[in-house]
Amino acid sequence: MRRAIDLERLEIFLAVAEHRSFTRAAEALYISHSTTSRSVSSLEESLGAKLFLRDGRTVRLTRAGEVLFHEGRQLMRRIKGVEDMVAAAGRERGSAVCVSVSHFSSVDLLSSMRRFCAMRPDVCLSMISTRPRDVFGMVDGGEADIGITAAGLVPDRREDIESLLLPCRGLCLLTSHSDVLAERGGGAELSEIEGRELVCDESTVRLIPSWLAGKNTVTVMPSLESVFMRSGVGRAAAIVPDSMPVPETDGFVKVQLRAPCPESVALLWRGSCGNPALGELLSYIREDLAQEIKKEAFS
Repeated sequence: MRRAIDLERLEIFLAVAEHRSFTRAAEALYISHSTTSRSVSSLEESLGAKLFLRDGRTVRLTRAGEVLFHEGRQLMRRIKGVEDMVAAAGRERGSAVCVSVSHFSSVDLLSSMRRFCAMRPDVCLSMISTRPRDVFGMVDGGEADIGITAAGLVPDRREDIESLLLPCRGLCLLTSHSDVLAERGGGAELSEIEGRELVCDESTVRLIPSWLAGKNTVTVMPSLESVFMRSGVGRAAAIVPDSMPVPETDGFVKVQLRAPCPESVALLWRGSCGNPALGELLSYIREDLAQEIKKEAFS
């Protein structure tokens, strides 16, 4: 039975969505323009949904396209994670730790993990990019050994789940290089973005002060990718956590907002997890970030 979505056509679709061009996607994948176009048309036919709106030489995602773009990227990252873990399991030494990480993370925490990897190159850390609200479920369901997300998204009922809480450095405005705040440099006060059209995802909207939300048009998008796309075409400025990397394009710049972030970052794991490499990683993080760790929430 042929499925509507296969990995080859999905990879081509994702390339077109990321490059916003059939021509540039074909060049990046070293295939012909006609092959790229036929693959996307075939995928649209199989799914029974239009994925792109063609506008001259540029393309834009439809609502169905945005859903497939977000879920497709998640799927490809999970496949890569499985490949890494299988490869690690086949090695003579070492083991693997699967990390479900959201964009609501901690720069200090990720840096600590990189230092651990440098010290223990035989341990494979497989990073799976996940929506903040889905991280807990992946850890609780055993799909990931450890997860990083916003503390406010961790349910009250959390049997067998332990955590460490770390501070979030703050929020940023993701805008264009021509924005007066970006040209000036030095960050910005919240009062300086009053009256702007803002866009954010569902995990960040909770962090915007109510007085600011009341003075701005705030659009909540279903995924971080759709936030990038809306702000990337100049429709709005995005509010994002400071820990989130800027997309690989010259169209964005981060402006630090001089305001404390009311949310903490939660590092989650199952207490019953028998992965010895996970225990080593947690011990290293506790020692490495002893000054930043706020408290152990569920010990």
